[in-house]
Amino acid sequence: MQVNNNTNLISDFTVLDIETTGLDFKKNEIIEIGAIRFRDYKQSEELSLFVKPCGKVPQFIKALTKISDEQLNSGVDQKEALEQLLKFLDKDVVICHNCGFDIGFINRKLKDL
Repeated sequence: MQVNNNTNLISDFTVLDIETTGLDFKKNEIIEIGAIRFRDYKQSEELSLFVKPCGKVPQFIKALTKISDEQLNSGVDQKEALEQLLKFLDKDVVICHNCGFDIGFINRKLKDL
């Protein structure tokens, strides 16, 4: 982690977002993972994965996320997606819009592997 000494701001971090089939960590699934790494405040790498669900995705979620059946069918399985995400994140500082939900959901799915 790089800290800008003049302002004590973190300049290296990764922004993370996931899409899920619902709000229940136990019964719902992750269907998309997106992460963008920043180094010295500049975008340096990104990870974008569709995750093939085991169950049916509610129509409401498809409409909300704009994720198509074709995108989901071409996705990787959950285990592969989470392995890729962990490798990508490494030891980065992670920033999320709703961190408790995103990280909580990911942690639950990692526990289930």
